Amino acid sequence: MAFILNIETATEVCSVALAESGKMLVLEEETKVNSHSSTLTVLIQRLFDKTLRSMTELDAVAVSEGPGSYTGLRIGISAAKGLCYSLNKPLIAVSTLKAMASGMIEFQNNETALYCPVLDSIRNEVYVGVYDAFLNEVSPPSPADAGLPSLNHLSGNRKVFLAGTGLKKLHLPSEFQVLHLVNTSKNMVALAENLYTKNNFVSLEYFEPLYLKNFFAGER
Repeated sequence: MAFILNIETATEVCSVALAESGKMLVLEEETKVNSHSSTLTVLIQRLFDKTLRSMTELDAVAVSEGPGSYTGLRIGISAAKGLCYSLNKPLIAVSTLKAMASGMIEFQNNETALYCPVLDSIRNEVYVGVYDAFLNEVSPPSPADAGLPSLNHLSGNRKVFLAGTGLKKLHLPSEFQVLHLVNTSKNMVALAENLYTKNNFVSLEYFEPLYLKNFFAGER
């Protein structure tokens, strides 16, 4: 039963949500590209203004850990760490791809299906994760060449749902179904609450974004 601030900056959407006991209270988002650094703190303040709550009431801060935009992840995680340090609160790291899969399942639930969030990466690459309808990890998050064999290895007799910013790079079989969803912090809410109840926190000193690849300065 926790009061948690959720921060999602792994993609072009800058999204924050306040949640209590695993239920979202209020959501603020900005879809303007490259606006994370200028809008994140503004959006966070709006949450507390709307709810008439104080940041000191927070039990924890949850942040999308990646993979995703290098710049976006650094901005979100730096803000989350700063709040945790100043408020003396624990930090929760939520897998970006798992949170996306959670949103996909909520949108289109099928107990026998597979859910494959795909995020755009640099050059001709994407980040891919595969989950079943109960959020069990079928294939761990990984970088992949967008020329991978059309994800045919996922199919068999199971329906496969895909969503995310990386789909434009893939050649998808007609039987795969695309879900048009925007990455959002509300998908983090239930996962963050679950991690909180298990005291599954990360170190403020040592936690780093999950890049999945070597980071090179100048890459987004």
